[in-house]
Amino acid sequence: MRPKYWYCPFCGYMFMETGAARATGHRDCPMCGEECLPCWECLNTGEFNEVMCNGCGSKTECQATLRRR
Repeated sequence: MRPKYWYCPFCGYMFMETGAARATGHRDCPMCGEECLPCWECLNTGEFNEVMCNGCGSKTECQATLRRR
């Protein structure tokens, strides 16, 4: 199961999904309402680098989960 950390490419907001998992596989940004991308997708495609992750409050948890896979 992939972690539920999200990134909004429109406004740059990064957050952790705290509600029930969505069957559609997407999440709207709580700040601006635009569609977000899962952080794991951004990491896997190389869109994120260390600078992007440094601003995220869930960085340690997220990267630990990715390393276990």
